[in-house]
Amino acid sequence: MRIDCHCHIFNHDCVPVSGVLASRFGPEIGQKALEFIQGIPREGLTPRWRDGFKALFQSLFRSMPAQAVWPDGAGVLSRLHHAGDFIAFLEIGTRKIPEIWERLNETSREIDIWVPLMMDMSYAYPGCQPLLSLGDQRKAMMRLTLEAGGRVMPFYAFDPRGGLEAVMRTKRAIETQGFVGVKLYPPLGFRPIGNEDKELDKALLELYGYCCKEEGNPVPIIAHCSWSGGVYSNQRVADIRDLGAYYRSMAHPKHWAKVLEIFPVLKVNLAHFGGLGEWTARANGNPPRENWADPIVALMRDYENVYTDLSFHSLPTSSLAEAYREVLLEKIRGLEHKVLLGSDWYMSRMHGPLQDYWQGFEGLFSELFDKMTGENAVAFLRSEATERFFPRFFASGGRLRPPPL
Repeated sequence: MRIDCHCHIFNHDCVPVSGVLASRFGPEIGQKALEFIQGIPREGLTPRWRDGFKALFQSLFRSMPAQAVWPDGAGVLSRLHHAGDFIAFLEIGTRKIPEIWERLNETSREIDIWVPLMMDMSYAYPGCQPLLSLGDQRKAMMRLTLEAGGRVMPFYAFDPRGGLEAVMRTKRAIETQGFVGVKLYPPLGFRPIGNEDKELDKALLELYGYCCKEEGNPVPIIAHCSWSGGVYSNQRVADIRDLGAYYRSMAHPKHWAKVLEIFPVLKVNLAHFGGLGEWTARANGNPPRENWADPIVALMRDYENVYTDLSFHSLPTSSLAEAYREVLLEKIRGLEHKVLLGSDWYMSRMHGPLQDYWQGFEGLFSELFDKMTGENAVAFLRSEATERFFPRFFASGGRLRPPPL
């Protein structure tokens, strides 16, 4: 069995696109990019659109120093050379959710089970909401899960700013709506614990307690844990000038150390293993600008149910492949059973096709590939949710009770 433990099937309607672009590129470039994205022809990319967006893309990166490196480790020249991949990534997001699933399924038929992660981005960008509400996204994922016949095992998005009602919605999603775990994305504006607003901690603690209710069979959590790449809020904070660094730090593994002191049996995947930027620096033989991998490794050693994944790690298809293999194997020695593999598709499409991603990992880590995508993934996903609630959802045809509005 092969399982992709980290992927996405949402589209642009699920994302406040203008907020994300403004936070990454600034208001002016972000607005221009938004206009181009909104102009993507539904029938496919025309040469004129491609040329126009490529020109915008190149002007953006040429305004940066040639030696500059983005947080995910990609230099400006690398970005320029992969403009076509970035455009292909954007085009996928214009498709309807069922179309995205069909493309995913057709591209990698050797994958038996996909684990798509929802995102709740409704709190991250003031005055900017997704076109598709979280409730509508949930219903779309429920339909897709049923139609996929067990090949899709989704994680429900949780944001503590929804309060205890968000906890109740998450419980319903797990117990009656076909979701098998919880997705947390701290850089959107909250820490896993230790928030100044104690109401956020109250909701988070309630969630963790629920996930650990069956102590020997906890419901799994996947948490973004990368200082490089990803998205983050653009909510202004007094005395904070670098919002990117501020919000990315909310995902730091040190916060999970405090959570696990309270809930030592919590099952959590600290996704991205620190991020592509950190592993690019390691493979280059340079001390990483940030070091999140070591704290993650420490938590994996100290707690039975802590895992990590290699999602959005495009290095197996790069010139740094062998160096990446060497430093990664050294770091995970003795913890190979706690390492998962996910494509982070379609986010990873900005670096290349999905097939290249899978073939790169299978070739570079031939001795671990089946383990990462097989027994490790099964161990992580095994819980009360997959063993009890998920089968019951299918037996009911998704109609255990009407989903709340």
